[in-house]
Amino acid sequence: MKLNFALNEQDVINFNLYHFRNSKFTQKRLFFLRLLIPVWAVLVFLFLNRENLNLTSILWNSPLFVFGILWYFYSDKLYYWRLKNNVKNLLKEGHNHGMVGVQNVELADDVLIVENESGTFRHVLKAIHRLEEGDGYLFLYVTSLSAFIVPLNVFQNSEKETFINRIRNANPNLH
Repeated sequence: MKLNFALNEQDVINFNLYHFRNSKFTQKRLFFLRLLIPVWAVLVFLFLNRENLNLTSILWNSPLFVFGILWYFYSDKLYYWRLKNNVKNLLKEGHNHGMVGVQNVELADDVLIVENESGTFRHVLKAIHRLEEGDGYLFLYVTSLSAFIVPLNVFQNSEKETFINRIRNANPNLH
């Protein structure tokens, strides 16, 4: 089975957004950071006003509380906005041969052959340790941080199921 498609910067950005949104580590970290600032704001308020807690001190510190509340509700959006911008900037920083551009992918026997501007790469299907579908893409993870990105719109009819089944059959331990 052969697939030919082009990847652009937005595809790489979409992969990174998908990856971090579905990472258990990132979700735990974001939950901790979401709570850290509001708890810190309350603790600072209580520490600074430990002897004189009244309505005036609450009013004077209301910007601190508002910041803590806004942080709680918008920190995830800020995180993913920064992630998107960082990936864009990193992609502009240097050469991205092979990451973006025309991709020729062939699934032959127990090997995935990827040909692009960087060259030809052969990967044993057992090297793919995770296969995920989401956001209009099929992600074939070869490491915990990198994956082959295959847009779902390149598949016709039942090609996607055939492609996935061939990879799963070659690697029964696939997640």
